[in-house]
Amino acid sequence: MIDRSPWLRASGALAVVLLVAGCGSRVDRQRLSATGGGLSLSSAQHRAAAGAGSPSAGGTASPVGAAGASVTGTAAYGMATQSTGTGAMGASAATAGSAAGARQDTSRATARAALAGATARPPGAPAGTGGSAAGGGAGATGAGVAAGSGPVPGAPGAPGKGATATARAPIVFGTFGTGSGVLGRAVQPIITADKAWSADVNARGGLAGHPVKLIFGDDGGDPAAALAIAKRMVEQDRVVAFVGTYLVTTTPAVTPYLEQVGVPMIGGPGGNEIEDHSPMVFNPQIGSDEALGHGIHLAVTSQSDKRKMAILYCREASSCRQQRDRALQFAPLYGMTIVYEAQVSIAQPDFTAEVISARNAGAEIVTMLTDEQTIVRVARSAHRQGWSPVVTGTYTANAEVVQTADAEGVLGIAATVPYRSSPKMQPYLDAVARYVPDGALGGYGATAWVQDKLIERLSAGFADRNPTTADYLDALYALRGETLGGLVPPITFNKGPHAHVNMCGFPIRVVNAKLTAPLGDNYVCAKGY
Repeated sequence: MIDRSPWLRASGALAVVLLVAGCGSRVDRQRLSATGGGLSLSSAQHRAAAGAGSPSAGGTASPVGAAGASVTGTAAYGMATQSTGTGAMGASAATAGSAAGARQDTSRATARAALAGATARPPGAPAGTGGSAAGGGAGATGAGVAAGSGPVPGAPGAPGKGATATARAPIVFGTFGTGSGVLGRAVQPIITADKAWSADVNARGGLAGHPVKLIFGDDGGDPAAALAIAKRMVEQDRVVAFVGTYLVTTTPAVTPYLEQVGVPMIGGPGGNEIEDHSPMVFNPQIGSDEALGHGIHLAVTSQSDKRKMAILYCREASSCRQQRDRALQFAPLYGMTIVYEAQVSIAQPDFTAEVISARNAGAEIVTMLTDEQTIVRVARSAHRQGWSPVVTGTYTANAEVVQTADAEGVLGIAATVPYRSSPKMQPYLDAVARYVPDGALGGYGATAWVQDKLIERLSAGFADRNPTTADYLDALYALRGETLGGLVPPITFNKGPHAHVNMCGFPIRVVNAKLTAPLGDNYVCAKGY
């Protein structure tokens, strides 16, 4: 039995980190749903979702949210209220599916029209309530999956009476996290990547001929809401798996339920150690616990001969201290000497005192266990003192914000082949440009894209049937040294925790205000791995 109390405490603290880091930059809900489409719940549906439709409330399962997707095959639960006591989800009445507007170009409109046929409602499915492509209307129908009267995990809606062999049922996936408000800023690249992927894969004929229906949910950063969304998606929408999630702070609230019902979460944002220790989380990238501790040093040793390190770690989240502990633990393996450490606040506008103390202690490296904006501010503070240490972060450094002169020379380690330099990630950039042209790019988005590509790999053999959750679990366990075409180091998933599935990363460096990859698509791994 895993003791999850430390992770629960860490998740709450990490919410503060993202809250501060994202202050002043709210994610516009209409913008988030525009190109991916969405399912907007009415006020009446809102009440139904929070009452009789909630399994925890003891009522009959409601079909709210089970039918209706936009032409890109997505739906959404927008969280505006959070229920207490019953754990039922509240849904916003935010306009969804509003993809029309002056910014749409002809190619985007054409692509949407082409996708309409791929996600049409199968025979026997209920009419959808999602917004139309032209706005938040009630007339559009989508790749609907009828909700049953009880939990049926992993069973996508089968074609109704009269369906032909070519009209394959959609495969339904779920993805959710904190996608709105100030916390949504940090995870917006994940949402962008998921929307771009679902549109792109449907444009290519779906998964083994099955259209993809990707349902989005916003838990508002609330653990009870996260659990309620997970239950609704599994028990009513009948998702076969979760993919490309953005549960940075609420993962610990969801994983016990996923373990109970045996529904996998394929990938995660790497924001909580529990991702490495739950048998139902299958992350193809470098892990967020031990692997991250090694990655802190690999970012330096793969690109520099400096070995005297100062560590600055955030005080807002216990996960920052956990990373600091791992950095201290593994320092001797890499010949590192920790000469200075300090706990800092990511709300600090300046770090002059800390960088002077680090310099006086003989530090050659300043390792940042913080968000990416703080990495930039620390580098700026050092440069103002006429000091140019090696400034490094983990995969938080793999972000658009570090592409600035202030962050020149900053080192990091990417969880996938570097999205800004590798030709293997060009499809990610192309899909975002085509389907979510206003969407945010970044390392988190690149990892979500690769997690989505893992779904494609797992689905390759499902042309002859409607795959279930069990099929996806079997496919995950059958992988042996899978690289997804070179997007990740070889991975193999065992039955149990997955802390050591991937302990490798791709070195990155800021050169001329651009993210570069000194080793190209080559990766480095933890010592002894």
